[in-house]
Amino acid sequence: MPTPIQHLALACVALALLAGPGCDAPEESAPGDLDLKVLALTGGSCQDTDNPTPNVDPFADISKVTVKVSGTRSDGSYGSLARETQALSAGQTTVVVHDIPETQAGPHRLELFAEGSTKSWYASDPAVVVERNTTNDVNLLLSPYGGFSCIPTGTNFPNVVFPAVTELGDGRVLITGGFTGLVTEDVTGDQKLSGATDRAFIWNPTKGTLEETQSAMPEGRAAHAAVFIPGSGFGKVLLIGGADSLDVDTAQDFPFELDLAKARQDYTIFDVATETFTEGKGLLDLKRAFPRAHLMADNTVVITGGGEWPIPDSAYELVEVFDIAREETETNGGLLSTFGFADNWLRSGHSLTFIRNIDQGLTTLLVYGGMYDDPSASSDPNRVASVMVQSNNQKGGDNGVFANVEIYGQEWPPYTYFHEMTRLSDDRMVLTGGVRTDGNKMKAPQDDEAWLMVYDYDSSEGKHRLLVTKVPGMGAGRTFHTALSGDGEHLAVVGGMGASNIAISDDPIRFFSPTDTKSGEWATAPDSAGFAPRAWQGAVTHPSGATLFVGGESTLSDLDVSNPTRAFLELYTPSNIPKP
Repeated sequence: MPTPIQHLALACVALALLAGPGCDAPEESAPGDLDLKVLALTGGSCQDTDNPTPNVDPFADISKVTVKVSGTRSDGSYGSLARETQALSAGQTTVVVHDIPETQAGPHRLELFAEGSTKSWYASDPAVVVERNTTNDVNLLLSPYGGFSCIPTGTNFPNVVFPAVTELGDGRVLITGGFTGLVTEDVTGDQKLSGATDRAFIWNPTKGTLEETQSAMPEGRAAHAAVFIPGSGFGKVLLIGGADSLDVDTAQDFPFELDLAKARQDYTIFDVATETFTEGKGLLDLKRAFPRAHLMADNTVVITGGGEWPIPDSAYELVEVFDIAREETETNGGLLSTFGFADNWLRSGHSLTFIRNIDQGLTTLLVYGGMYDDPSASSDPNRVASVMVQSNNQKGGDNGVFANVEIYGQEWPPYTYFHEMTRLSDDRMVLTGGVRTDGNKMKAPQDDEAWLMVYDYDSSEGKHRLLVTKVPGMGAGRTFHTALSGDGEHLAVVGGMGASNIAISDDPIRFFSPTDTKSGEWATAPDSAGFAPRAWQGAVTHPSGATLFVGGESTLSDLDVSNPTRAFLELYTPSNIPKP
């Protein structure tokens, strides 16, 4: 398979941060230099997959560059350490910045913003380590600010619908599984998503390359969960559950149905160092499709949900825990005994969101939605959410606990499935999209399904509280979309399936920030013009703010095994990222 480096023209330049005049006065002495090696993706948006819209050569286009370095100052405060704006002449490739302080209390954040005659460009590294009296290398990937860079893969890229996309510890991204086609049964005429692939790829953002892993997964899967577990060497990735196929009925408002017999009960371990997969020992207690999983502070992984919808089997309140270091002789760990570890409510299609690490480093997670709003329990809206608190001896056999959440606000909290819950800063989260149910059938996603949630814990009373406020103005209803925030403040909601079971094409990208001047108002993103409409994609947001989109599709009918129309990757940098 040809690599994307053969499909893309990649421009490369070294920007050496050396001593020189014209910089803002430094606040403290700084003995380190930085050598920035910048790759730029020159393929434009993927509107035409065979011939991506070409971008101009950024290094011929750029006329002005701003470089900003932020970090912890000697007095303990956080802020700008150095900033330079310089006009560039044609062919000029050197930017001068005075005195970068060596890293002490945490890494520096470096941002590069370049302005050209036709486009603006952005690159960032949030974890720059500067050592004294040496030149420190930093690799950056320059992409259009408020635009898309296409990374064509050809028709030999099968990870299209419901793949899992996981950021590895070194910034690379692992792409696994996904359905490859929509097929129709000859006898019944029933349709289903099938062809779950066993192939996997790694995207390297500092090189602009996509390469297939050394081995494939033991078996294909889609609609699974994947969690990176740091450790010795390069760490490992746990891949959990998933499905072999998914029934599709496009006559329904929500077209997907799960035959639990087609859900997977196994797990797989990916070794990042060797790029190989190993089948897990033993099985999960339950078959789980679309499970939710999260890494805890002690490197265990909790696994929740994954049953049928709208009402899963009574066992799907049970939680499972994986420990990569279960036994010293087991290099790939195993599942812990967790008898009785259960949520307060049944869940499927819910969200599992990190809140904070509390006393003794215990991880606290918010479990939200994925459940039926039973009219018989309408007097108790609190059941829509739970808080999971990690045990300080989970590995020793003690389970964590689930606590009820006291919900308050002026409007009823949303009971949605397959929404996105995006964590911002200061214990704030934004719920976007999703679908509701009447208890029998899933409904089409409704308009303006957006809610700001603020978590608070009253330690004196031991109460977990959630202030829920509706945020009107998001527009069209959507599910299986992406909601991203690279800075914990500015939110971009991208793509997704609309009310007609097809990808949203009108106003597909929306911006929101709870602290902007017009707080609580959504904005139409000017970035939408270059977006190839898609839903059911995989996506991961790097701390730099750029998001990698993997696969997806415009309509289910376009999911042709021989020629899927969204068999590519795109890198997107939202224009609501503040300029340095």
